[in-house]
Amino acid sequence: MKKSNTRSLFLFAALLLFSMMLLVGCSKNSPEKGKEKEKFDPDALPESVGLAYQVNEDEKTCTITGIGTCTDTQIVIPKEINGYIVTEIGVQAFKDCESITDLAMPDSVTKISYEAFLHCSKLKSLVLSNSLYDVAPDAFVLCDKLATTTHQKIVYLGSRDNPYLYAKGANAREITAANLHESTKLIGGYAFQYCEELTSVTIPNGVTRIGAHAFDGCKALTEITIPDSVIGIDGLAFAYCEALTNVTLPNSIEGIGYSAFGGCPNIVGTVYQNAKYLGNSQNPYFYLLQAVDQSITSVVVHEDTVFLDYNAFRNCTQLTSVTIPNSISYFAGTFGNCTSLTSITIPESVTQIFGATFENCTALTSVVIPNSVTEIDEYAFLECENLATVYYGGTLEEWERIVVLENHILDSHPTCYFYSSTQPTVSGNYWRYVDGIPTAW
Repeated sequence: MKKSNTRSLFLFAALLLFSMMLLVGCSKNSPEKGKEKEKFDPDALPESVGLAYQVNEDEKTCTITGIGTCTDTQIVIPKEINGYIVTEIGVQAFKDCESITDLAMPDSVTKISYEAFLHCSKLKSLVLSNSLYDVAPDAFVLCDKLATTTHQKIVYLGSRDNPYLYAKGANAREITAANLHESTKLIGGYAFQYCEELTSVTIPNGVTRIGAHAFDGCKALTEITIPDSVIGIDGLAFAYCEALTNVTLPNSIEGIGYSAFGGCPNIVGTVYQNAKYLGNSQNPYFYLLQAVDQSITSVVVHEDTVFLDYNAFRNCTQLTSVTIPNSISYFAGTFGNCTSLTSITIPESVTQIFGATFENCTALTSVVIPNSVTEIDEYAFLECENLATVYYGGTLEEWERIVVLENHILDSHPTCYFYSSTQPTVSGNYWRYVDGIPTAW
């Protein structure tokens, strides 16, 4: 009898232990199953409602400006809100939205603005638009839980079908070679900044934009070839690449930001008429980088030049004569502190004159501005205290339609003349060319 009871107790204890093991096993597995269920699938979720937005100037598209009344933790931005196509994520749109865990944007979005996702501390999944063209360098600051994809020591953010769309940066500053994935379309701002051991960069044909400061301070980088797919290079993208000697820029580029190659003293380039250029075998004069030295007195910009660097002639204090071809579309900072420059004719190809273009050109007395110009920044003629005459290529009505920020571009209050090829029959200030010289009627 005792033996039977002992055997029964033993069996009971074994069964109890087995049951407890099963329970423990189940409790360990259950969270994993829960995690699988929580996987972000934007296609399986409804579009979010209540997001704040602002209609853009074209009155057809809009920009997401904030979380609005939306309470979703998994945000699916709609392609269209009240008939307006969503094309941008605005400045600080989701700043400090710590409740957001996942977010997907439609392929209509082309731009993500400054600090758009700043301190989204719980954001772990982000689905980008395949159409992205412009991503601010500070868009994802303090998004520490954001899931990424790593390939050959480079970290990426992706879209629904391309995990390598956006190169966020190197996973270690000690990287020596950056072979970007063939599916990459954007190189993010600060992506490889201060990778001082980086000697080799391969940019695939498919990348459309190189972000601000992307390779800033890569002191060991000696050469770079930009593929034909690139449309934009943002400010200081290759600044202070001190060993950089060879640069190839394609004709496809539509914009080069502030001092993109500033602080690169060893770039060879092509020299023409007192200036150094970067380009390619078809057009070696595509981008005027800088004057050969700051003591030059005159310069004729090559007729094939498309862009002038922000600092191209800055501090050329003896420069008195500049000839600019009808191929430049905008100026920005180009002639700052050219204190001997007395007059300049802006070509008809120019549409914008940005800040500091003629800053502290204290000897400047006259300027010819074509009616192709649609925007003049408030600081374009800062401290041009002797600017007395503006010869404008259009009418008074056209002049008044120019976008002038703060209306402080001409602090010297110059006399403005308006172009007329024939003798005017009404009173007013008018001018024409006489032997190539602007002359008042």
